[in-house]
Amino acid sequence: MDGPVIGFAVLGPLRATVDGVPVVLPAGRRRAVLAVLLLHRGYMVGADALIDAAWGRDLPESPPAALYTVISRLRGILGGQCLDAVPGGYLLDAPPGSTDAERFEELCTRAARSPAEPAARLLDAALGLWRGTAYQEFNDSDFARAEAARLDGLRLDACEERAAIDLELGAADAALARLLPFVKEHPFRERALGLMMSALSRSGRTPEALQAYSGYRKILARELGLDPSPYLEGLQKRILGNTGTTGHWHPGRRNLPVFSGPPVTSFMGREQETARLLDLVATHRLVTVTGPGGVGKTRLVTEALGALGHRTGLAPVPVDLAGVTRPAPGGTAAVGTAVCAALGMEPGTGDDPLEAIAEALRAAPGLLVLDNCEHVRAEVRELAGALARACPDSPLLATSRARLGLAHEEVLVLDPLPVPAPGAQRGEINASAAVQLFVKRSGTDPPRDGAAETVAELVRRLDGLPLAIEQAAGRAAVLGAGPLLERLDRGLDLVAGNGGGRQDSLARVLDYSWELLEPATAQLLESLSVFGGEFDLDAAEAMAPGGGTHADLRLAELVECSMLVLIRDPAGTRYRLLETVRAHAAARLEAAHRTDAARIAHARWAAALAGRFATASVSRGMSGFGRLDRAKADLAAAVRFALDTGRCSLAATITGQLALVPHWMPGPQLWQLSTEVARASGLRGQGAEALGLAAAALAAVQQGAPEQALELAARARGLATTVQSAYLAGLASGIAALYAGRLMEAAAHFAGALQIAGLTEGNRAELHASLALVHCYAGDQAAAGASARAARSVAEGPVHGSIRAFATYASGEVLAVRDPATATAVFREAALRADRIAAQQVGLVARIAWLAALVRIGEHREALDMAGPLLEGLLREGNWPQLWTTVRMLAGSFAATGRDALAEFLLAAADAAPSATTLAGPDAMRQTELRERLRGRLGESRSARIAALAGALPRTDIVHRAWAALPHGAPEPDPGA
Repeated sequence: MDGPVIGFAVLGPLRATVDGVPVVLPAGRRRAVLAVLLLHRGYMVGADALIDAAWGRDLPESPPAALYTVISRLRGILGGQCLDAVPGGYLLDAPPGSTDAERFEELCTRAARSPAEPAARLLDAALGLWRGTAYQEFNDSDFARAEAARLDGLRLDACEERAAIDLELGAADAALARLLPFVKEHPFRERALGLMMSALSRSGRTPEALQAYSGYRKILARELGLDPSPYLEGLQKRILGNTGTTGHWHPGRRNLPVFSGPPVTSFMGREQETARLLDLVATHRLVTVTGPGGVGKTRLVTEALGALGHRTGLAPVPVDLAGVTRPAPGGTAAVGTAVCAALGMEPGTGDDPLEAIAEALRAAPGLLVLDNCEHVRAEVRELAGALARACPDSPLLATSRARLGLAHEEVLVLDPLPVPAPGAQRGEINASAAVQLFVKRSGTDPPRDGAAETVAELVRRLDGLPLAIEQAAGRAAVLGAGPLLERLDRGLDLVAGNGGGRQDSLARVLDYSWELLEPATAQLLESLSVFGGEFDLDAAEAMAPGGGTHADLRLAELVECSMLVLIRDPAGTRYRLLETVRAHAAARLEAAHRTDAARIAHARWAAALAGRFATASVSRGMSGFGRLDRAKADLAAAVRFALDTGRCSLAATITGQLALVPHWMPGPQLWQLSTEVARASGLRGQGAEALGLAAAALAAVQQGAPEQALELAARARGLATTVQSAYLAGLASGIAALYAGRLMEAAAHFAGALQIAGLTEGNRAELHASLALVHCYAGDQAAAGASARAARSVAEGPVHGSIRAFATYASGEVLAVRDPATATAVFREAALRADRIAAQQVGLVARIAWLAALVRIGEHREALDMAGPLLEGLLREGNWPQLWTTVRMLAGSFAATGRDALAEFLLAAADAAPSATTLAGPDAMRQTELRERLRGRLGESRSARIAALAGALPRTDIVHRAWAALPHGAPEPDPGA
């Protein structure tokens, strides 16, 4: 028989129910002990922590016995089944959802993923659970303060979100009714103020909206000495009608990439659709371009990106979703991860990608452009609905074969190109956009006499679909238009009666193209459909059924018949499938029951590529990381497939080998996958388990979770049986300890790893350089100098350039302790070496150290000039630990140039950030001295209010404020100058 159902309420005074009936919780120690157990429900709480919460310093004669009495009385109130005595303490075994705080968070999460009207009901229910402040009786106690503040912050977020939903539903007056008292009570909640300004503007009260901004600016300047966020400044300009982009920050969005490879034809015949698209995006929050495959949706949007940016005053952020597979666990997360990557955001371990996206777009509004949404429509619809509320100033443009189905969606239906009417004269035929496209692609002259009608009939048969015309034109260049029309007629007859329609026309053309390929070439093309991006000859050879013989000739044939796009640039020769060709090839692969075999080959190719780089990157056998960078999406897809199909050892081999590539930045998606690999139960006992755990430890460091990294690395050390896995586990342990501020522990791990037999010279140089940094931070200059000299000596041997650059950087850090001015030249040398081989991680840390040295020697103008590109680069990589380090360094320059309030704001934000590196050694001393000087100049009260504001703002807002305060327009210092 099941026990009683026990519930708890902590969103106000502490309450408990048993089977829905309230029970009496006497005031005093029982309530305090229960509160502590609730904060850690499901986990053991030590007896000392419970005794401290119950009695503080006024201890009874026998604290353990007194605690046992308190627990016994609680059991009498709640029933004996939920309170367990365990070695070292006690545990409250409450099922998920047993507290109102959990139900509140679950309702908010569902609301964020729901359309406006149901989201409003969910948030009303969530906010209705509150009866006061979280852990109301204990929110000043040490044990509850942090969680109470977190929950109270979430309540404020939910209040803002509820007002945003009113705005989304067009109820500006209802939004104002919520926002006016809210902003009065919380004057420094900038999102609420922005929502209130938008609501006033939409209600025709623009002067009041502008007055609200002006008033906030004055209060902020008078009381804190700060300026409003660049987001609020941009909102004020948009309300005024000034939509210039100069006030917006868009890291990583300098270029406007083409979604699906370089264009294969000139753009023609879409002038009216382009003009209509510009009008719709300028006036609506969600626009979807729909139409059949091959009609040119992607091309229309790509060609319009520049004009869309100028028209909206927002930087376009293109995201190609073609490579996001479905179905897959966490489909929404997969779409969200792709968008995060385009925005330069890293969702941290366990974070919701939707929250990271909203965080980025609130700080710097942009035009989000999602291409190829048809296979993930449900996920994109969820994302679009959430962003409409969270980021009303960031419109969304999507391409899909069908509309998303949201109430606020405007649809632009893209029809095929106009074709000549039957019986049209030659001049009318040649003026047709469809015929012009055919002529352009086939490389022939405009048709004359009877040939004109042949081409006209051909494009009519193809329904004016641009991609079908391109495919046919490629064949016509070899066969001629007349023979092609005859063969196409026969091909169409073979499939007659299958429903017809434009999509069938394209499928028939593609099927006809397949029939003309040799069987081995057709099979290769189908296998290549598993690649989400570009691939090279080696990759094609790995995918060729039966081996890679003549793969180069088969690729050339596919390029010739327009089934592949050829890409030639200084990085080499590569290939890419057009998306519609890829979809058709994938369908044929599935019909032939060869998809799993192709996916397995793809995953083995990924493992082999990672292995080659892991081996070559500790020698002189590899030039740079460009090939790995281009393969990130496919490497992630290979790991995802291996995980989903239970091939955990293969997944760990890929992530582990990639982690062995020194100073390469895999990025947030691969970091997150590394974490998933380590959690997979199927990895236990596998040969690659140690590699997979060590890779996950390094990923946790990059995601700002050094304590988790230490635990993963310790498990890896205990399982390591090869030189590679032992080295990676030791390296990860040392790096995690360093980021956690445990310098002696880090030194022990690095020194221990140096004792591993069989290390390469590259491994040894890496460990010596790491030891030099640890000793330097710990203040042991003699040991630091010895390790730095050893690193540079070993790095002069057969090691990769990234390791040589890292050894140079470490030497600069040691030198900077006594001579920061001279060290700047060493950091410049390290950055230059890193740049030559695109070793971004070394280039970034070298520049951070360079920046810190400039601040120390008082070269603040140069430091501030180089900080902007540095902040942008770090944010693109999602490297929050180093971002916070850079922010701390910048605070020193801001303080030295008379901006004390901004310096205090940045330091307080970094101190409060969970992903910031723990300071140690001289850096910690310098930061402590700076904080003391700032408090002396600002006053304790003002500093505390600045810190409270910094702790309440999203992290991207902090970095954005730092960036906005820089002297823009100056170029980054040339490391080679």
